[in-house]
Amino acid sequence: MMIIDAQNHILPLEYSRFFEKHSKYPTVTMNGNDAVIDYAGTQKFVCKQSDYSPEASVEMMDKNEIDLALISPQIPCCTLLPGELAAEGARIVNDAIQDAIEKYPGRFKGIGFLPWNLPDRAIRETHRLKKLGFVGVMLCSQIGDNPADLPVYHPIYSELAKLGLVIFLHPMVPPWGKYISDYSMIPMMGFMVNESFCLMRLILSGIVEQNPSLRIVMPHCGGILPALSGRIWNQTVNMHRGMEQITVPPVDVLKSDRIWYDLVSPDPGSMKFITDFLGGADRLMFSTDFPWVDTPILLRQVKEAFPDESDQKRVFSGTVKALLGI
Repeated sequence: MMIIDAQNHILPLEYSRFFEKHSKYPTVTMNGNDAVIDYAGTQKFVCKQSDYSPEASVEMMDKNEIDLALISPQIPCCTLLPGELAAEGARIVNDAIQDAIEKYPGRFKGIGFLPWNLPDRAIRETHRLKKLGFVGVMLCSQIGDNPADLPVYHPIYSELAKLGLVIFLHPMVPPWGKYISDYSMIPMMGFMVNESFCLMRLILSGIVEQNPSLRIVMPHCGGILPALSGRIWNQTVNMHRGMEQITVPPVDVLKSDRIWYDLVSPDPGSMKFITDFLGGADRLMFSTDFPWVDTPILLRQVKEAFPDESDQKRVFSGTVKALLGI
């Protein structure tokens, strides 16, 4: 059975050093080749280069019989770099991903960064990524300090839809992170909430509805949205709130082929919950979130959540193939 990993991260050394030189938030301090990323004391991550290299990804894939991985950048997002430096940061990361694709033929497909805060440069980079053969771009939960649905960013979404590049959402340390920084609650829970707000903004603003060919991958079994779908339905359809820019109810959009989901939530119950919410496994895809989650645990739990072999084939590779046309 072919296995495709739909979320696998690298953190290029050159990008870490670029951040160390230019960024004030977050600050990056290099300890040899390892990056200590500090979000103003709210959250700190230590990213070891040995964990975030293409070589580490290939080693993990070989050990777990994973055939292909969609590789994307590890946060911090380039939009946190000052001004025009965001474009240079995106180029550094995207070139490193392309180098990994060329070094390991047939093992990787690329998901790139865009300097979303510089719309003209971002659109230019979408065309470069398309020519390189990338399959999508990463959108972090906010663009710098801004929500991702501001009108200035709408042309980027239209261009992505036209080019057929898929958006892969990814959380960031939220602006309100200081209120949940204790007990490691940001990666534990804050990420899931932050990415859920982002997707809802894309839906409620009309961006998804106005771009019918745009496809978005929501990580982590849908974040908190499937669990809150009843309240979302009541607020929007029953109480007519938040529907000013759209005609299709948000819950219907979440269940449509506009939104796809990865299964990086190490719990068979969560995987079954999103399956029940969607009415099947057609838009669910296996992902490791490497190096964040133990891959053998995820593999075992996917098989537990989907005992039917046809569903396993779908989530392990069929969904990604259908989404990306590969």
